[in-house]
Amino acid sequence: MNVLTIKVGTSELRCRSSRNNRCAVPRKGGAIEMGLSADIAMQFCGRQITAAELDAFEGRHGVSLPKGYRKFMRAYNGGMVSPLAHFTFLDRDYCLHSLYSLNDNFPYELDRMCKSLNWEMAYSLGHLCFGRDPGGSEFFIATRGPDSGAIHFVDREEALGLGVVRIADSFRQLMEGLVPA
Repeated sequence: MNVLTIKVGTSELRCRSSRNNRCAVPRKGGAIEMGLSADIAMQFCGRQITAAELDAFEGRHGVSLPKGYRKFMRAYNGGMVSPLAHFTFLDRDYCLHSLYSLNDNFPYELDRMCKSLNWEMAYSLGHLCFGRDPGGSEFFIATRGPDSGAIHFVDREEALGLGVVRIADSFRQLMEGLVPA
């Protein structure tokens, strides 16, 4: 098993990389300033990406990724939340299961999500599908316009009704609000 060290500011992430190139990121008392509580970790992260790769993604899709989300992607590049965690908004829990990676081979990859016909209208309005809950409902981040940076949840079972809900003002607010389920 290899160990990969990623520096983020003055903090370090140490990833234990297995044969399938996925990592489990150990956390020490919230020392990494990603907004995650010390009780939550990211597992099965994508490979480490550069700022240039994020810039290229923004250019390909005409979006501007919020600073907090860019920082998270540089540190983790997606992954699965462990243990399962939820964010509460207006007395309803929204469970975050996984966040999509960039330039990786997972079926849920950011470039693929931008080309998905399922979310063509959301994407055309500047909303990027970046993660999902265990049931397949998805999380979006607004990448342009007056709502830029806000987090929305689309409940796939209520998509024709009141299925789109703004649940956080920023990616950081979402991550800071996660608590183990």
